[in-house]
Amino acid sequence: MEGFGIIVVCTKKDYLFAKGCCASIRYFMGNVPICLLVDGDFDYSKLVKTYNTLVLNRSNIKSEELKKRSFGWGTTKMIAFFESPFENFLLLDADTCLWGDMTMYAEKLKSFDVILDSPCYTYSEKDISHWFFNVEKVRELFPDFNVLAHPYVCSGIIFSRKNVFTLKEYFEILDLTENVPGLFFPGEMGFINLMFYRAKDQGRLKVANEDIQYLVCDFKPSEMKKTFRLILLLAVTATLFSACRTHEKCLLTETTRKQQRILKPGAKNSFLFLIIKG
Repeated sequence: MEGFGIIVVCTKKDYLFAKGCCASIRYFMGNVPICLLVDGDFDYSKLVKTYNTLVLNRSNIKSEELKKRSFGWGTTKMIAFFESPFENFLLLDADTCLWGDMTMYAEKLKSFDVILDSPCYTYSEKDISHWFFNVEKVRELFPDFNVLAHPYVCSGIIFSRKNVFTLKEYFEILDLTENVPGLFFPGEMGFINLMFYRAKDQGRLKVANEDIQYLVCDFKPSEMKKTFRLILLLAVTATLFSACRTHEKCLLTETTRKQQRILKPGAKNSFLFLIIKG
């Protein structure tokens, strides 16, 4: 798809995850352009060289207000919506790993502004208040918004067009996070769901939901084994598998403290995350 690329958000703490994420992108999606959205001062030059990535960081962000207010947990990601080098993009957290070619979803951006996951369960009012935002406070601040009418999602993977929000709208949300303690769940997951679905309700955005994300923490090892034909699983963290579930390929990825590398089937000591297609 012309004008499409993938943006990976990373910091020094999750740099090793970003390596695995970029490896999975190259493995499944070939030479699709990659941009690193970097928060912090550390050496990521090898990753840039290995995958020929573009870079967005504090030094080349155009908006001075974004430089001041949008670096940190959750907020760094938001820079992509305003300063992405691509008109259409897939936005990934560093701790995601592709499992298949996601191009089919990128093509849907010709008809939609945003494509989010389609969760496999619904949230109760109590769940929403725990994971996303304080329901009662949101009802007070946004009385036109139907809190229970939307499939809220983990925001680790998002397909979007550039400039689906205005800077004014975003900064108003940041003001609320500062002035109304406890309004949103820490990070961006609460307020970005509110922004997407409120804009959808108002007719400002066309939002689609697709089955594009597999949350490891939501499934038992026995269920994951059936889904991914898992043959080796020594440990699993809350790593997200952004999965195009109709594809069947094999990618074994090991993350150690010193390196990220592609393993052969049957390799030992793979202890962080593992995907198999077979």
